[in-house]
Amino acid sequence: MESIQFGSPPPAPVRRRGESNADFEFRVIEHELLAHLPPHLEWRVHPVRIPRVFWSRGSALAANARRAAFLDDGQRQDGDCWYTINTLDARMRPMRGREPPTRLPRMLLLHAWSWGLPMWISNMASFCESYQVHAIDLLGWGGSSRPPFHQLFHATPEAAQDFFIEAIEAWRRSVGLERFVLVGHSMGGHIAAAYYLRYPDAVSKLVLSSPIGLGGYQPREAPNLAAAVRNALIHRVWVATPHRLASLAGHGTLRRYVLTHLGNPDAPAFGDRSETRVRLVFEYVLASIHRGPGISGEAAFAVLGSPTRGWNLPLDTGLRAALTRRRRWTAPVVIMYGEHDWIDPAYVLEHLWPAVHEAGRLHVYLVEGAKHHAYKENAAQFEAIVMWGEGGAAACGVREAPTLVGRRPAYARLGARIPDVHYT
Repeated sequence: MESIQFGSPPPAPVRRRGESNADFEFRVIEHELLAHLPPHLEWRVHPVRIPRVFWSRGSALAANARRAAFLDDGQRQDGDCWYTINTLDARMRPMRGREPPTRLPRMLLLHAWSWGLPMWISNMASFCESYQVHAIDLLGWGGSSRPPFHQLFHATPEAAQDFFIEAIEAWRRSVGLERFVLVGHSMGGHIAAAYYLRYPDAVSKLVLSSPIGLGGYQPREAPNLAAAVRNALIHRVWVATPHRLASLAGHGTLRRYVLTHLGNPDAPAFGDRSETRVRLVFEYVLASIHRGPGISGEAAFAVLGSPTRGWNLPLDTGLRAALTRRRRWTAPVVIMYGEHDWIDPAYVLEHLWPAVHEAGRLHVYLVEGAKHHAYKENAAQFEAIVMWGEGGAAACGVREAPTLVGRRPAYARLGARIPDVHYT
């Protein structure tokens, strides 16, 4: 396993030779955000190298790679044979005169759409009480490499999914981790579940927070022509990628537009919503957009589905099969949603949970008072579920939600309230 070197808080970034303005600006804003990590944590951000040909022979990427973009020896034609995964390592600062613990279990955090490492700032202190924590920017997002997905691969849903999960596996091998608790939110939840189905031996526990794409996605039919036109437009924007379109507005115009929406209660900011932190969050998102708008991670994820047409590779069948088997898929699975989440938990509670609950390896929770961003909207319950949710309500102190009264169409309109819940 890689020996991780911690020390005093990392200094402010210095421009690297040949670094673009967009890349340097991103690293500066990322550092400003991460400086809000609690002072009793030690942390560092560093790039982890993975091969440009990072997938296994049986991967869909192998079948869909555009051969002209690669050489037989695995190197790109430009001679650079590596991608990098932007990685945050964090742990508790050892007490004076004591050596830091060396055998803490590991936890890996996967971010949501348009997010990255700083998403977990509010939760890092709790996680570091029991784990050495790693958070990564998924390939094509944040500060990680931005390989042009459509130039390198035929855009099949299978290739798009493997673009993310094979890169995570390459990262795991590069840093030398054996097993870890895997936590993913929203888009990261979908990718975490897909990774577990492919590489179950690497995962000791799977935690999915408001995961996208676990089946049950039934976009409503347009009731009239205006709604049909709107849905078609949303789909076209999604395929073209929102970040690419947003980048055309120019940095100044886009920044002014985004900053006018700081009052949005669903904005992915921190729990205390201080003006400085909220401003930094949006500047971080904008800086990430300008590193490589819409060509890489966002382009790959768009192939997996769209908000108006559903998901091309729902994971419900695979996850159900994994939870009922005893050979390789032995890790407990915890799924949570916000009490007022726009992602409907009805499918998981009415179809997935009844099929596997007797095995005792699936626990489902609704986070009280939270919408889609439970990690900040009720951080205490979110963290308790992540840390101890596999033990049920007695372990984490949060009531489980195995049944729903009534049903509404899955993925109803944004902001619609879910039905009342009977708790056990």
